[in-house]
Parts: sequence; structure tokens; C-alpha cells
Amino acid sequence: MACLVNRAREEADLVPLARQPKLMVSAAQKARDVVTCGEFSHTACGLPFAERIMDAAYAFRLVGENLGYGTGGAGTPRSIMADWLASPGHRANILTPAFREQGVGLVDLGGAQVWVGHFARGR
Repeated sequence: MACLVNRAREEADLVPLARQPKLMVSAAQKARDVVTCGEFSHTACGLPFAERIMDAAYAFRLVGENLGYGTGGAGTPRSIMADWLASPGHRANILTPAFREQGVGLVDLGGAQVWVGHFARGR
């Protein structure tokens, strides 16, 4: 998924995003929250949108989050990326010029996948 994000950015003449370990942790935790709480929401488990990013001790100036869910072929990285790029808000997160780093989280439920993308610029 991180490679697909960077491919979309390169096609838009934007710099690729570096994979950031703390954002990888925060995105993975957010994906687990979505599953654990059964809430497909930026505020899963009643937590503020950026809570898991702050929990991972990532200091940011700017941050965005994409959520994706699909079963079978609709849960593949290419399918989720196509959905994100077709959505104005998700597309804006992927193509925000100011972002410099990303993290991707995935929970595979055995036939269904929950994806989280965290995009950011640190302090």
C-alpha cells in the first residue's frame, strides 16, 4: 500500500513519502481499534482521530488519515487505493504536498481487510 501511495504521488509530480516507523505503529493500532470496537470510524473506540499517532510519540505539524475496508478482491491494496483516489478527501490526504511521511496498518480478518493510512509532516 505504501508503494501505491508513492506511485500516486509520483504521477502527480510530488515527492514520495518516507515510511515512518512511529506512523506504522499508529496505523496498525488504529486498524486494530476499528476491528476491536467494531466502529469503522476516524474516532473508533471513542478516541480522537489523532490519538494513536500521539500515543506512538510522533510529533506532527500536519496529519491525515485514510480508512479502508473490503472483502475478497475489494480488500486488496489496489482496490482500496482505487477507492481512496476516487474519494476527494482520501485523495487529498494522499496528494497533500506538505506531507513527507507515512505509515500503513492492516488487519486481515480472513476474507476481509481493514486498512489505515497515516500521512504526516513532523515537527
